Amino acid sequence: MAQLPPQLAGAAVLALAAAAAAFCCCCCSASAAFDFHEATVDAIQLGFRNGTLTSMQLVRFYLDQITRLNPLLHAVIEVNPDALAQAARASSPSCSGPLHHGVPVLLKDNIATRNRLDTTAGPICRTVSDAVRVLDAIVGYDALDAEATGAASKYIPNGGYGQFLRMDGLKGKRIGTPNGAENAESDRQLQLDMMSSDIHNPLLTIDTMREWESRTGIRASPKMGTDNIGQ
Repeated sequence: MAQLPPQLAGAAVLALAAAAAAFCCCCCSASAAFDFHEATVDAIQLGFRNGTLTSMQLVRFYLDQITRLNPLLHAVIEVNPDALAQAARASSPSCSGPLHHGVPVLLKDNIATRNRLDTTAGPICRTVSDAVRVLDAIVGYDALDAEATGAASKYIPNGGYGQFLRMDGLKGKRIGTPNGAENAESDRQLQLDMMSSDIHNPLLTIDTMREWESRTGIRASPKMGTDNIGQ
């Protein structure tokens, strides 16, 4: 690389120093207008009100932070692909909302959220054996959810569910799940029937399915299947 004459080199250094100083001044002015780091919701809302901050600026800042730091921290699994579009709507002068409106948040990993995030759990485990392993790990009494788990824990078989894994466990059996089963939330007795009909098999028995049909008018969809049993 060709070397600059001493006088030109000195001028170049001065020019770089001036540019750096100007950049620092701009950054200081921006941070004086609003300090993004460690900003509280109250500070963010104040920035929205006094015009020193918009939701779009805030979201862009946090997305940039995630882009820069997440390769090291591995803290964020996914960001909402609609984040900027939502921020644009929140930044619109005609848009108003509650205290948290326009403020981005990070949430612990969620299941089945309503937006375009890939948070949907699969409908089944890869095999029945996988499902049993998961079930054995998560069932049991939880003091933080005593009302629900206290009643259900007495139905857990001693030794867990793995003992019921048999290659021919469903041979000749006709099993199924009812359409619209979420409506059972409003029918307490049906919930109990679904729970107690066959506690070692989480699928509904034919009798319970018929009871479901008579109460709801929704026809159940029985299906045959013995795939992957005991694998």
